[in-house]
Amino acid sequence: MIHVIDDSKNEKRDFTFSRSLLVKYMKYFDRCLKKISDNDEIDISIHCDAVIFEWLLNYIFAMEEYEKKHAEQDKFNRAVGNSVNNNWVARKDDGEKKNDFANSAIMQYGGPKLDIKNAVTILIPAEFLKIDRLVRECLDFIGEHIEEISRVQVDMSCINTNIIREMAKKVSLDRLDILKERKDKIVSRLFMKKLELLLEKEKNYLHKCAYCNKLFTKKQRKVLTCRKGTNFIDSNGQMRAKHVIDRNWDLKKFVTFVRETYRISWKEIYWKVWSYLHLIKCDRCQEFYPIAEMGVCKQHKTSPKVKMNLTGPFGSSYEYPCCS
Repeated sequence: MIHVIDDSKNEKRDFTFSRSLLVKYMKYFDRCLKKISDNDEIDISIHCDAVIFEWLLNYIFAMEEYEKKHAEQDKFNRAVGNSVNNNWVARKDDGEKKNDFANSAIMQYGGPKLDIKNAVTILIPAEFLKIDRLVRECLDFIGEHIEEISRVQVDMSCINTNIIREMAKKVSLDRLDILKERKDKIVSRLFMKKLELLLEKEKNYLHKCAYCNKLFTKKQRKVLTCRKGTNFIDSNGQMRAKHVIDRNWDLKKFVTFVRETYRISWKEIYWKVWSYLHLIKCDRCQEFYPIAEMGVCKQHKTSPKVKMNLTGPFGSSYEYPCCS
C-alpha cells in the first residue's frame, strides 16, 4: 500500500501497487525494500501531488504491457527463426532509438501522454523516483518543445542541477540563443550548464598569460603571439613571442568573480568564453587571433601623422590616427 500525501491540496490518497513493479521501475525503492521479506506487508508514505503520482503509476502499467508485448515478439522471432522478420524488427528497433518518445509505451499502449503543461512536473518526481526511461522521454520532449514550455506558467526553480545538465545537452545553442522568456526561469541555468559542459573538455580550458593577460588554450599557444613576451625566431624565420601560463590564475574562479561582481548574465559569459576558443587568421598581418579580439590588429591601417613639438623635452612625435 502506498499512501500519497498531497500537501498542496491537503489530502491523502491510497494506491495498491505490485512490489515487483515498484522495484522494477522505481529504482528509488529498490534499496529500501531489499532488506524486507517478500511476505511482509509494506506501507509506504510519499509526499507528492496525487494526480502526478497516479500519472506515474499509469505510465508504469503501460510500460509493463509494452515490455511484455516485446518479450513475446522476441520469443516468437527466436522460435520461428525468420531472418527476414528479424531484419525488419532490427530496423524497427533502430527507428525506436532515434525517436524514443514517439514509439514509447505512453503512445502505444494507451498510457498517459506528456504535453507542454505537465512535462516538467512529471520529470521532477520521475527523476527523484529514478524512473529512468520516463526521465529520458521527458528530456527528449522538453528538448523538442523548449520554446512552448518556457512560456507555460510552471515553477522550474525546483529542477535540480543534474536535470538541467541533461536538458542542456538536448537543446541546441541556436535554439537556446533565441529563446525568450518574460522571467528568466530556465535560459540562464541552461547557459550555465552549457558553459560547464564546454569547459569540461581539456582542449577548451583557458589559461591567462603571465605577461599580457590575454586568454588562450594550450593548443592556441602554439600559434598565438604575445605582445609582451620574450621574442624568438620561429620555424618560418619570423620573430614572435609565446604566451606564458600564469599558474596562479584559475578560470572557474575568474568566471565566478565576473558573474558576482559585474552581474553579467550566463548567456554573455558563455559567448565570451566561446569567442576565445575560436581563432581566425588576419588577412593584414597574417597572424591568428580569437574572435573575442575581432577588430584589434597590430598593423596600422594608415600612415602616421607627425605632431611637431620643437620646445618639448621629447621633440616631435608620431601618432597613428587608427590608434588614437
